[in-house]
Amino acid sequence: MRGAQRKSRQQLFETNVVPLGSALLNYFTRRTSIRADAADLVSEVFVIAWRRIDDVPADTIAAKRWLYSVARGVLANYRRGELRRHELSAGLKTLLREDVPPVHTRGAELVSGLRPADRELLMLVYWDGLPLTEAAGVLGIRASAARKRAERAKARLQQRLENVDPGGARDREGGERSLPSTIRPGETIDSPKKGKILTRH
Repeated sequence: MRGAQRKSRQQLFETNVVPLGSALLNYFTRRTSIRADAADLVSEVFVIAWRRIDDVPADTIAAKRWLYSVARGVLANYRRGELRRHELSAGLKTLLREDVPPVHTRGAELVSGLRPADRELLMLVYWDGLPLTEAAGVLGIRASAARKRAERAKARLQQRLENVDPGGARDREGGERSLPSTIRPGETIDSPKKGKILTRH
């Protein structure tokens, strides 16, 4: 009996739902700007029709009305989602314009020469403001490993800083200038002659 019911449902789907695929695609295409989205919406209508196959009328004309009603609901949900995406996108653009500080060009150039893993750690700490332990978690490494990596990265950054600005590698008293050994809020890696390179926020 179940086999017969399943077959009759399959037949109903194939006779009263599938043939309207092209009409539904045209319906959505005329109401959306992206054809791929229209095809996805047709698929969504088909999924709903299959799940609610017992609600699909046996009469083809009534089934068409039923499917278009489902399509209207699917389209309404799509438009609400698009509106939310546009609002989120607009809000994000405003946030980026207002809150993201410009990247120091010279600092970016110096950091770009580091190994990718070292560079990402310094960027997370100095530019994204994460504590060293949190940055370690983001990178999936132990805090102790992050500290060693940070020391290594800062040593290499110090070397690069001396190469591009030999005079800035010494302080006013003539002593050697080095990068900080620890990472603290408000800390800045800079060049006395050319300004800030990295700042820990």
